[in-house]
Amino acid sequence: MTPVRLSLICALIGTVLLMAAPAYAAGPTATTGSASAVGETTATLNGTVNAAGGPVIFCEFEYATSAAYGATGTYTNSSSCSPTPSGDSSQAVSASLTGLSLGTSYDFEVVLETASSLTPVTGGNKSFTTLSPVPVPTASTQAATAVTGTGATLNAEVDAKGGSVTSCQFVYGTSTSYGSSAQCSPTPSGSSQQAVSATVKNLPQDTTYHFRVVLQTAGGTATGADETFTTLVVGTATTRAATALSATGATANGTVNPMGQTVKACAFYYGALSAGHFTAEVPCSQSTGSLSGSSPVAVSASITQLTAHAEYEVVLVLTTSNGYATGQVVDFTTLTDPTGRTGAASPVTSTTATLHATLNAHGARTVSCEFQYGTSPGSDTHTARCSPKPSGSTAVAVSAALKALSPSTTYFYQVVLQTQAGIATTTSRSFRTKAKPKKGKARK
Repeated sequence: MTPVRLSLICALIGTVLLMAAPAYAAGPTATTGSASAVGETTATLNGTVNAAGGPVIFCEFEYATSAAYGATGTYTNSSSCSPTPSGDSSQAVSASLTGLSLGTSYDFEVVLETASSLTPVTGGNKSFTTLSPVPVPTASTQAATAVTGTGATLNAEVDAKGGSVTSCQFVYGTSTSYGSSAQCSPTPSGSSQQAVSATVKNLPQDTTYHFRVVLQTAGGTATGADETFTTLVVGTATTRAATALSATGATANGTVNPMGQTVKACAFYYGALSAGHFTAEVPCSQSTGSLSGSSPVAVSASITQLTAHAEYEVVLVLTTSNGYATGQVVDFTTLTDPTGRTGAASPVTSTTATLHATLNAHGARTVSCEFQYGTSPGSDTHTARCSPKPSGSTAVAVSAALKALSPSTTYFYQVVLQTQAGIATTTSRSFRTKAKPKKGKARK
């Protein structure tokens, strides 16, 4: 066979063999990604692979401690990829590791081998470090300070040990069941001893309280020992019903008992009910020096410049050397001033007249009601009582019969109605008595 023929035959055989072989892509690839979800003993290894259409012989992540890998240059452990790669496109794979050592560095890489690769394809070395264990925090409850009759400052020393703080609070109550809580201030952080505190208020006087600090971090929970404190004796205050109500004022009343403590202040706080809070205060009429001992003492104060027919609330507050005592809130309503209108005098004779008016006490108790009259405008030389005495909340017609008047004389009159709310004086009116009748001549 000639060399030329042999050359042609060989070329033909090569072409046939090439056509019969499977058609693979350029070749498999692998890229190691970063580890994720790294914990104290766990981690997830990640990578991207492309099998290039060839059958996968194996795909795995090989790993070892950085110390071992650095000493030998080889990995000592492996974990299969999930999912098993296929096809001819890039695909994300991963492997979840457990049972790792705390606070330890690891090296790893993804490795892929297919039928078309003569040797395994590696994705390149990456590393991660497992988390170190977070120390359990510590907490020590300290003695309460600034104890008064109604509150105290709770204290403690805590150390978060570098852990992220979930909560820090004082629990407190009248027994070791506690039941109430107050947040620590400031919120602890870092890895050193730190003083924290919380102020509690509105506690009843002369009462023993239990408390302790509770600190919770990523490393666990630390609970301080139980401590106690007793609120001081303050005294008592009782608000009573308001009296001497008028359209613009009232008298606030109450009872205080200093219970042997030094009285610093005694006052009534008040405000319109519609305001929702107290807007003013007035001191008790009794001096603080007179409020002493261990027995109840009646106190009062005059409240002025109020609005007519308005609702108010008032409370008595006693302040002693150990804090303050507050009475219950009492409501009252100011009264409405009386009103009236002068009517015409009728009938009128030479010596008599009947005066008329329409009056309204607006629900207040009537103190007095009288017609005032005289021979000059504004004169109140003479008076006559109204009949009937006005009462209730509606207009009432009243009158007064006058006698022994002078004939042919002009009289001026008005009515004055005084209730517990105030005084109403009606507009002045006038009438003139008739002339004295002439006597007839005697017959013969």
